[in-house]
Amino acid sequence: MMDLKFMNGDLYRFVVVGTGIFPVELLCEEKCYPASKVIAKMIFSEHSLAPNTLYLESGNRPRHSVWRGHGWRLTVLSEPAHKLEANDFESYHTWPA
Repeated sequence: MMDLKFMNGDLYRFVVVGTGIFPVELLCEEKCYPASKVIAKMIFSEHSLAPNTLYLESGNRPRHSVWRGHGWRLTVLSEPAHKLEANDFESYHTWPA
């Protein structure tokens, strides 16, 4: 089933800053993805000791503790305008009752 958050564009946009090899496993764990092709290439390219700034997007709120635990600093840039709740389907529907 497709996640409605992605269909209506309600995404968290955030940036992570860190050095060394990017913890790729966090893309899956945090259910996020690079904000552009350029960022995707940066994630999988050679890494130096200089800080990397990577822009990411997700339908889920990113967790500071997870990124910090891998040595990366997280800053949320924007949050969804409408946050879907688990019971939203009970409060709004378009079919006849």
